[in-house]
Amino acid sequence: MPGRNPYRRRRRSEAPPWPLRPGPLRSMWRAHRLLEAGEHANAAYLYEELAQSAHDRGRLRVAPHLYIQAGRANLLGGQAEAGMRLVRQGLGMLAEAGRWLTLSRLGRRLVIELRDLGRGNDAAEIERWLESSLRGQDLSDSFGDVEAGAEAGAQAVPRRGILPLQCPYCGATVHPDEVEWIDENTAECAYCGSMLREGESD
Repeated sequence: MPGRNPYRRRRRSEAPPWPLRPGPLRSMWRAHRLLEAGEHANAAYLYEELAQSAHDRGRLRVAPHLYIQAGRANLLGGQAEAGMRLVRQGLGMLAEAGRWLTLSRLGRRLVIELRDLGRGNDAAEIERWLESSLRGQDLSDSFGDVEAGAEAGAQAVPRRGILPLQCPYCGATVHPDEVEWIDENTAECAYCGSMLREGESD
């Protein structure tokens, strides 16, 4: 893509994953429920507001996911330009942080979603950028699990503890292929940074 790299954002140091304050957690619950109810514009507004706040506070582990979710909500609501801008921003932050496995899994899922929405050109753009960004990168996590079939877009989920279907702290749907695992039974919520453990009620 010519000109300024739309995926690039100035790097900041990451803050540790402490729990979000009650106010943002309530907003996150509301954003998730609005998206489920099909109120895409309102959900997108809240997600982008939460993403910007997380970014400003140095919470760079959750901010990319919130930007991407804001982009998804905009795309579902027919706001393609805003949606793609936010998606690029979130993916770019993951790349700058060197979170290659998360970038691969999220990015390839987005490509599928864009095609399902009939946005083939946008899907192809993201796919080309992913191939370029991920070439030669280590797609294994801290446990040595490697994403199998990355070239074909397959997502390999290691056998670990069974997580709750929903984050009990922010209400997000938990996708085992999107969370980052801390140990065999504990993962980090992609949206609020809380620890999710096997056996927790959702």
